[in-house]
Amino acid sequence: MIAEPDSQKSSLFSKWTDKLTGATISWRLILPVPIVVALCVAAIAVIVPQIMAENAKMEATRMGQQVANQFKTIRGYYTKNVIKKVVKSCTLKPSFNHATEPNGVPLPATFIHDVSKLLQKSDTSVNLYSAYPFPNRKDRALDGFQKDAWAYLNKNPDAVYSKQQIVGGKEVVRVAVADRMVAQGCVNCHHSHGASPKTNWKLGDVRGVLEVASVIAPQLAAGADISRKMIVFALVIGAALTLVTIFGAKSVTRPLLSSVADMKRLAEGDSDVDVKGLERRDEIGQMAKAIQVFKENAAEGERLKSESEQDQETRAARQ
Repeated sequence: MIAEPDSQKSSLFSKWTDKLTGATISWRLILPVPIVVALCVAAIAVIVPQIMAENAKMEATRMGQQVANQFKTIRGYYTKNVIKKVVKSCTLKPSFNHATEPNGVPLPATFIHDVSKLLQKSDTSVNLYSAYPFPNRKDRALDGFQKDAWAYLNKNPDAVYSKQQIVGGKEVVRVAVADRMVAQGCVNCHHSHGASPKTNWKLGDVRGVLEVASVIAPQLAAGADISRKMIVFALVIGAALTLVTIFGAKSVTRPLLSSVADMKRLAEGDSDVDVKGLERRDEIGQMAKAIQVFKENAAEGERLKSESEQDQETRAARQ
């Protein structure tokens, strides 16, 4: 297949442009502005919401990891300063069923569960779960995210597992981190507790997953609102630029049309034309000066022609 020459492509493009713009300079100057504005508006409508959504997800992931680490710190403090004393006490007993036991004190994991229930009504909720739940939670089924998080964090205990999902009709970012056996006391407690579902724990084992779920609907709404405002701003700026371009184009095309009319009259033999724009210092003024030269040359040609005709008449009269 023979490629089209560049000159032919350029000619086709020029013909298409002439047809689109009516071959007028005004439209060629004006049309690019609304086209660029339309492209900018389309880009804003597509790109800005995506950027805002990605930023909201990243921020929710960062905050979720931070909250999870804070809960792990609280749990460590609770274990060290509360459970340790409870174990030494003769009147209190750590229990996952503390609500029904007069002397029962919540186990560290139970403490986290209880606190997470208090936070369920907020936009940020905390959840602790494991593949080895205590008897009071053995009927609890893990959802897809929780199963994936458990499998992933058991292989990568120092990593973070996160995913954006729709939960209850809201966009939610779920962030999960591993809850590991970090103290020998915890290992001993799980081994000695009669209701413990597993008794072969070791230090560093992943005993559960601490999940923080954050609703990002407000951030997404804010991103959409920012996008709308940017679109309105772009349209206002685009309209202003279009008006300025129209006035600018008219300030160029009107004197050009006047110069074209002067040249047309000169071409028709009217040397009495009053050339406009001679006082201008721009390119239009230079064109007017060139037309003035044509006018003067035409007038000089007419004068020479008239003198020649008079000479011929004089010679003819003498003959």
